[in-house]
Amino acid sequence: MPKDGWAALYRKLSLVNAVVASIWTIILLLRIKPFSYLLPIIADGGPGTWLILGYILYVIVGFCGFLGFSTFFSHLERAGYVVNDKLTTFGVVALFVGSTSATVLLGLGGALGGYARTVQHLPLHQIQAILEPFVDVITSFTILTVVGVLINVAVIARAERTPKGD
Repeated sequence: MPKDGWAALYRKLSLVNAVVASIWTIILLLRIKPFSYLLPIIADGGPGTWLILGYILYVIVGFCGFLGFSTFFSHLERAGYVVNDKLTTFGVVALFVGSTSATVLLGLGGALGGYARTVQHLPLHQIQAILEPFVDVITSFTILTVVGVLINVAVIARAERTPKGD
């Protein structure tokens, strides 16, 4: 058993995974070669993919992500740790606004593009024209989400134990 216990090891590893997932997300969004080929490969599945991706990300980040951070902060509070409230507030707001906005826009873009493709049978260039306005906005909100995750990870990692008796 690790010196600090298994829970501490899993907590540290999950924080590492959060950072790696954030880096992976940024790599997917980079518009420089060779990374610029990733989004077209993903999007090749059609605009309806955006819709389901928005939903899945909302469930994963919106529910599981916040539940995970809730567990971390609950543990810190019970163990007598103090966190930076201002930084935590910014992290929560960035994570919530970023993740909610990005996933809703993915769903909306996917619904509009999917409708144009499957119902209206529009040509590809018209479908791309429908989706294009969403790309930069979704990217911006996704970056805000990553910033929120990284801030929360930093807050958790830098939490300080308060002396007993305070």
